[in-house]
Amino acid sequence: MRQVVSVLFLAALLMIGASSEAAMILYTNKADFLNDTGATSATGALPDVGAVAPGFTVGSVSFTTLSGQFFIGIPPNDWTSLIPGPDIAISDVESFRAELAAPVFSLGFDFNEPTISGGFPNGCHVAVCSDSTFRVTLVLAGVDIPGASFLFNAPDDVLAFIGVWTDFAFDEVRIIDETDTIDDEFWGEFYAGNTPVPEPGSLSLLGAGLLAAALGRRRRR
Repeated sequence: MRQVVSVLFLAALLMIGASSEAAMILYTNKADFLNDTGATSATGALPDVGAVAPGFTVGSVSFTTLSGQFFIGIPPNDWTSLIPGPDIAISDVESFRAELAAPVFSLGFDFNEPTISGGFPNGCHVAVCSDSTFRVTLVLAGVDIPGASFLFNAPDDVLAFIGVWTDFAFDEVRIIDETDTIDDEFWGEFYAGNTPVPEPGSLSLLGAGLLAAALGRRRRR
């Protein structure tokens, strides 16, 4: 699933003129995200190393918690079987930064939010699980990009995916648990791409084609 969250992108498709606003498309379907953006794994398969410091780097992504420390898998087990391979957990509120080695135009990640209390397998490791909402903010060179943030609340107890594709570069995402709870959500591989959202002109041509096709069908009725 793709969700367009930019006035510019909609305007281009409807052919109502260009705009200087930025385009940002959100994804919950991993296959669509990878196909559209050309993104590849930025972390590779996560290592099964257990507890790590509040900051660590894997692949081209450096992670830093805002509180607590990271756990990447717990040998010989893992936090959830729903995410392939080891996954990331945080010992405090699940808020952190993910910095890229170089600017990108798309970023996505595998995600799981459990509602089963009590731990293994696939549990939230506390007595009562919370339904968490997260805010993702895109950052470039340490500065928040104006208007470049969005909320997500993923479906529970499934392998979920969250992705974003833009026409502007960013080199960091800040992921904040707005419910401010400590009950465990888990992250898998991160994916990133270097291709920006197409220029508005290309989208206008697509919109023109769709409009022409619709008019043609209407005339034949």
